Amino acid sequence: MITYVSHIGYTYDWPKKKLSLKKTQFELYFKKKKLINDNCKKPFLRKNFKFHDIVFYKNKNWNFGFELINYKKNFQNQNVNTINNHKTANLDLDKINKLKKLYLNSSNVLSDYKLFKNMNFLLNIKFKKNTFHGNLPNFKRKKTQLVVKKNINKTKIYLDDLGFNFISFFSTNIKDDLKRIKKKEINYISKIFKLKINNNILRIVLIRTSGDIIIELIEKR
Repeated sequence: MITYVSHIGYTYDWPKKKLSLKKTQFELYFKKKKLINDNCKKPFLRKNFKFHDIVFYKNKNWNFGFELINYKKNFQNQNVNTINNHKTANLDLDKINKLKKLYLNSSNVLSDYKLFKNMNFLLNIKFKKNTFHGNLPNFKRKKTQLVVKKNINKTKIYLDDLGFNFISFFSTNIKDDLKRIKKKEINYISKIFKLKINNNILRIVLIRTSGDIIIELIEKR
């Protein structure tokens, strides 16, 4: 069962480009370097680098975490996903300090709507022509809206593309949740792999929807 959002993932050259936390409520939660990229991630990367680094932030204005990821090389792509309608290629924490809306782009809006509804990725989900929206489930029970709209540029996003690339959800049982997904609603599902973070063993699966949205499911062990 999907419980709530863990975090959103954002690829950024944070070792080279320092971010100012001043005038924001972002606080460093943890930082990890040289985490191994499992082979299961290969289809979601432009280049299969051995390691990646992460910085994880919390913000009292947000209902979930904000994860910055850095690879050996981050690729410049026409990433059309946005936070507060702010183009995410140029990260400005001040402009996203108060989270209002997240925008994801899909090349198959209707199929992704059915998947999001079936998996309970969104609450109070509503569909209208080439878009759908709803509230992301979170433990604070505060509303954060996600809008999915048609990807006019048909841009396929990878995890090592600069910008906002994926949403991560907590699952109570990944295997049971995967059984609920219809084959026609996805392009690819990785095998389940493990990652150790702060003495926690996480079971993870990556999903590329039929509309090319990347979703991560996490199960704590």
